Amino acid sequence: MTEFIRGKKGAACVFVTMILSTMLLAVTVIGNAAFVRLKWAEADAAFRIGARSVLGEYDIRLKNDYGIFAYKASADRVESKIENYAEVNMNGSFKPFNAEQIEVNAENMEYSLLETEKLKKQLIEAGELAMLTGPKGKKREKPCDAVKYMVNQTTIKTLPSQGKNLKMINLSGLSAESLSLSALAQSAGDSFLENKYIISTFKNRFREIPSRKSFFEYEAEYILTGKTSEAASLKKVKKLLFAFRDPLNTAHIMADPAKMAEAAAYAASIPTPGEPVETAVIVALWSACESENDVKLLLEGKNVAVVKTRAQWALTLEEAVGSLFSAIPKNPPEKSGQSYEDYLNALLFFEDEDTKLIRVLDLIQMNLRGSYNENFLVKDFFTGLTFSAKADGKDYFYEEVY
Repeated sequence: MTEFIRGKKGAACVFVTMILSTMLLAVTVIGNAAFVRLKWAEADAAFRIGARSVLGEYDIRLKNDYGIFAYKASADRVESKIENYAEVNMNGSFKPFNAEQIEVNAENMEYSLLETEKLKKQLIEAGELAMLTGPKGKKREKPCDAVKYMVNQTTIKTLPSQGKNLKMINLSGLSAESLSLSALAQSAGDSFLENKYIISTFKNRFREIPSRKSFFEYEAEYILTGKTSEAASLKKVKKLLFAFRDPLNTAHIMADPAKMAEAAAYAASIPTPGEPVETAVIVALWSACESENDVKLLLEGKNVAVVKTRAQWALTLEEAVGSLFSAIPKNPPEKSGQSYEDYLNALLFFEDEDTKLIRVLDLIQMNLRGSYNENFLVKDFFTGLTFSAKADGKDYFYEEVY
């Protein structure tokens, strides 16, 4: 009996030992797995911190003056920085990583500040902020007659726009219908916020920004024209304003029975030995003179309605015929309407997006080279990065952007 009891106890002891051994093995396996996951998580956090630290080295003047986040570093430099940041964080762990087993391969060219798609995202966000805070600077007490021009060919050749296939503004489809609120709402999209950023951030004939130094006073005009002479820039803007106003004024005359009757009567009253003068010629003449008057009013700081009523029309037909070379514009009975700055904003809607954004970069480079860092080049700056990494044999991949 005693031997039987001893046998039962021995069997129980063996059973308990087996259970305990299995449990210890399970605990060891689970513990090792948890430790490995802990190390993976630690490495992941260290690499992310390293990447965000690189992004944290953004150019402060670029951000403060233009609301753009971008850092300056080659891909090789980015790799070195991330490795250094990661090693500092990993070596503080309870079981440090072997620094020789940490590898980083980074790429950032697709995030170059010259890539307008990457720039666009930040300008849209800056445009949203501008809607809340309002434009920088203040309106000038009187229009600025700027005459500065750029002659340094080295500076010109390094501008981001050089060598780009930029497009001219196309106003061929302009009509009163295309400027309706519903049409603009459908076509505006991101352009509305981009244009808001431009008008809010850059100087123009009627806006100054005393807190920021710039090469040109006609900055928004440069974005529209690309001219490196302010006189040439304003001349081109005058042509754009005329091209904007003329089809709208023609449409106004043709929609007004009284004006059409007056134009037809005037055409019939002109004695000609050959073909009679067509009413369309008189309409075109009247519209052109009104448009020229509109441009002069805008350049003086007066308002001009985009789509006019009779009270917002300035010139009679007789005045139009006699005012072909008049230097003094005539005010309409009703002076309400849109300002010069409003018209710049409208013209920006018709500008090719890539052309518009690359000229924004031109101005940024000009201004920061002249006031902050003479070696500043947009092409040296980046808005994000991708990199693959390896630590203790495990692979990681990341994309980090502003």
